[in-house]
Amino acid sequence: MIFRASQFLRLALLCCLLWLTPALADENDVAVKQALSKWRLVLQDVPGEYGIPYSNAFWRFVRAESELDALAEKDFLASGRTTAKGEVMLSKAESGRIFSAWQQSKDQIWFVEGSQPRRLQISQEGQKVVLDLVREEPAYEKKERLAREAAAKNRATPLPVSTYTQVGFPAKQFVDDFRDWQQRFQQDVVQANAYVRQHPTLYQQADSPEDEAAVTQLYLQSIAPSTKGNYLKQMLLAGKMSSRPATDGTVVIPSGVMFEKLMLEAEAKPVGYGGEFEDDGKYKVSLIYMQFSDMKDWSVQDFNENAAFAAFKVPKLPAYQSLIRDQWPALVFTREASGRLMLYGNSREMATILNYLFSLSIS
Repeated sequence: MIFRASQFLRLALLCCLLWLTPALADENDVAVKQALSKWRLVLQDVPGEYGIPYSNAFWRFVRAESELDALAEKDFLASGRTTAKGEVMLSKAESGRIFSAWQQSKDQIWFVEGSQPRRLQISQEGQKVVLDLVREEPAYEKKERLAREAAAKNRATPLPVSTYTQVGFPAKQFVDDFRDWQQRFQQDVVQANAYVRQHPTLYQQADSPEDEAAVTQLYLQSIAPSTKGNYLKQMLLAGKMSSRPATDGTVVIPSGVMFEKLMLEAEAKPVGYGGEFEDDGKYKVSLIYMQFSDMKDWSVQDFNENAAFAAFKVPKLPAYQSLIRDQWPALVFTREASGRLMLYGNSREMATILNYLFSLSIS
């Protein structure tokens, strides 16, 4: 008979070994009964010869469906106090009651000392009977363990190309149009940065004429002169005026600054098209699904942890010409008469990503 303690906390065990010959089920039960009758269980602070015994500690064996029920159970199968050497002494009658209860409900026998129940687990390894007191894993520990195991598995799993590939999407046409827009946006950012340096009091007074002038004079090559386009310009300019210190040397990055950074990423590109809708009575707006990093060498875990995708509950690239919102990073564009792209405003999807990034920067 072998006695083992999983996730050892206060139990240190001395045990004997009972070798079995291959037997029928009833003969195995006899072997288990014999093992229980010969069980020598010792409670001490750490396992091994240097452990300090828990003397005069109250213990009991009970039958219960759960850890909490085991703590509350008053009908003991066996009980007593440890000896000066920390030994749990079971009489023949007590070990018999434990065995009978185990036969009736094999996963509901508990050993309790103090506030730490352990489930009795009896199994056979080859020709050995194994007596094991198993600590129940708390729900929060189980959740964390499963998350760690899933993350480890996902890190070893390459991200399927289908995750960021939209069947039927004419990628070259959209990427070329976006690169043209990205170049114009870069030029507008340079001009806006210069304007802010020349006007250090910008946005110090609400709704000042200077602010209104900045909104109309800047980002003319890349952002449409729509109401929502002007709101986006205000966010971008306000971001240039503030970089609020947080704690421990960290910096809260304004949403406008983060928006510009994402738009100007060299690896940013369209990966899908959702279709067209009308807005504000006069604008035809296209929803374009985006990626902001090169994903070809990503693992599944890289995808799960990337902020642009973690901001969404279940990120999934919709099918070509499927206008589905709040599921994948997306930008909203309109086209000038010449056909070139102009950013229409800040999309719902980008607002979600920016809010998520902001929450990370202040956590």
